[in-house]
Amino acid sequence: MPALGEFSKLEKLFEDELLRREGPFKPGERCRDCLQGSAVSRCTDCFGRQGFCDACIVQAHKALPFHRIQKWNGLFFERVTLTKLGAILAFCQCCGSNCNRRKITVVHTNGLHEVEIGLCAGASASPHFIQLLQHDMFPATIKSPVTAVTFDCLRDFHQHSLCSKKSAYDYVTKLARSTDNVVPM
Repeated sequence: MPALGEFSKLEKLFEDELLRREGPFKPGERCRDCLQGSAVSRCTDCFGRQGFCDACIVQAHKALPFHRIQKWNGLFFERVTLTKLGAILAFCQCCGSNCNRRKITVVHTNGLHEVEIGLCAGASASPHFIQLLQHDMFPATIKSPVTAVTFDCLRDFHQHSLCSKKSAYDYVTKLARSTDNVVPM
């Protein structure tokens, strides 16, 4: 019981700190990276939950496209997609303006993500479903894929099904709730 007594003495400090995490950044707080823009966005998957401006959070997540971003709207932090903030997953390295940009739904271990992808459309480019496979995403269709599942998600589902014997339906329901627990898909 001594540990509980120790905790109860600090209960208010714990409460204040937990509530602080849910509120806005300090008034006038600047972006952690550029020190220019206002800190309005944060990543719930990154360590520390520091504040970023929109441009810097997009730049910081070029290689982390499935992280969950929240933006302060004046009342609360709401979820926004990196795509909504201007991020594009560019697979094309050769043709620049010949990229075939499209929005696709990507199923990942932490939910469903609407992502804008720049698929290469050059003369020597691989078919789009191959480009998705080369970037660790399994396309739902071969012709003009609009949905893909990450290899990480496929491995995670495999582990869940081996350990818990849960159905694919249960796993997808969990992913939908991870995406939006208030209004699951």
